[in-house]
Amino acid sequence: MDAFKGIGLVLRTARLRNLSTLPMLLALILYMALAVLGGLYALDAIASYMAQNPLLASAGKILVVLVWLLLFPFLFTMLVGIFTPVFFDRLSLAVEETVNAGEPVPNQPPPLPRLIGDTLSRLLLNLSLTVLALLLSFGLHLGPLPWFFVAGIIGVLDFTAPAFLRRGILLGGQWKLLFSAGGSVWGFMLIASLISLLPLIGVFFLPGLVAGGTLLTQKVVKPTQAN
Repeated sequence: MDAFKGIGLVLRTARLRNLSTLPMLLALILYMALAVLGGLYALDAIASYMAQNPLLASAGKILVVLVWLLLFPFLFTMLVGIFTPVFFDRLSLAVEETVNAGEPVPNQPPPLPRLIGDTLSRLLLNLSLTVLALLLSFGLHLGPLPWFFVAGIIGVLDFTAPAFLRRGILLGGQWKLLFSAGGSVWGFMLIASLISLLPLIGVFFLPGLVAGGTLLTQKVVKPTQAN
């Protein structure tokens, strides 16, 4: 699968590992800030929600912390995806240069105003999906299942975003191409979701998932569909 291929490619290629260091460090800083600062508010909110349920109220603070440890990787996935096209573009480009072995690599992103509009669209989509997942999870008591599904959607869109944008394809076109491509995309969603929601571990696999998303983009986008 492309996700595992991307992870393996980064691990065995020195150039890709070097390009991964700074983006991964920035992501780790964001991750720890969200875990600590977000926890200051979220722990009380989770405890208040659990206090309304007699079965959960007796579980104590340990369960509250465990719920936050599961929840904040999901929130991190929503936030970091907004910056993926910027933080990981050089890595994604290098992945294509590596696997194309000297052949030309698409690198014609849209004009800056369209890129800004695309970023705002991604922010709105990620926020909407996150709110939906939280409502389904806590409002309808579906547990973490909505988180996995939404994390998969956000993951496949964000990890493929750098490669799509270099082909001049914005969010709307990216959505149509990905979700009409079939099994390889759904397989990538599943793997990306499971890895992204692993506390802390998911941060260290971000470069590999971006590399995998780049490989997936090469499969999904035909040369005639770019720009």
